[in-house]
Amino acid sequence: MQCRGVFLTGTDTDVGKTHVGCLIARQLVKLGYRVGAYKPVASGFPKWDGSDGQRLWEATSRIGTPELVSPQRFKAPFAPSVAASMEGRTVDEQQIFSGVARMVNECDFLMIEGAGGLMSPISPRLTNADLAAMLGTPIILVANWKLGVVHQVLATLTAAHLYSLSVAAIILSAADGAIPDPSHQTLLSDFLKARCVDSPTFDATGNDRDIVPIRQLPESWKRIPFLTLPHDQETFSEEFDWTSLFKPMNAELLSHWGNV
Repeated sequence: MQCRGVFLTGTDTDVGKTHVGCLIARQLVKLGYRVGAYKPVASGFPKWDGSDGQRLWEATSRIGTPELVSPQRFKAPFAPSVAASMEGRTVDEQQIFSGVARMVNECDFLMIEGAGGLMSPISPRLTNADLAAMLGTPIILVANWKLGVVHQVLATLTAAHLYSLSVAAIILSAADGAIPDPSHQTLLSDFLKARCVDSPTFDATGNDRDIVPIRQLPESWKRIPFLTLPHDQETFSEEFDWTSLFKPMNAELLSHWGNV
């Protein structure tokens, strides 16, 4: 079977991406799949022990070595290129792609986790969105389930749409330990249903003659699955077929970097 992939990203940093990824990976491993993890760049984790890469590796089928799963780790908790420069190093963009090309030969499903939010730079030239677009992977969008999440999700969806990225799922994660308010999820879901329609209009004056058009959001957004994850919970509140989120990756690009 051709390796299928998904790109795990967030609306921001520290929203629970790695925790979510570990839970998904464990579900797939229980079903008997070979699951690989790849963290191309990581800041704030100079060592393998305790890093995001190690946590994902432990939750998957333990495919690959630490150097393959998390090849570029930097000490300072800043943007990767900044953290790298503080050590007299640079982020190796070629290694980002060649690492993916090596991992796809070892597993059925590959979970790639970005650094920071979707539009966060992972090198001087590339954002997480660039990488996901080039690899052809859908994204799983993780958001911190608290006040402000509606804006953060809508803004990130807009960025994903700009890059023609497919959003496989939105996961609201109570990453900061607070008890989440379900109204945030309801508001987001209801808003998307109201705006993802043909030619939405808004009567700004109460006069039927002055109904003005408002920008339509992509109709596909209202079909994106929503899942919720209370803080430190080890299972999702909803049952879901995780295999459906993974899609075939850009075979031409991976073939090129696999031969470099």
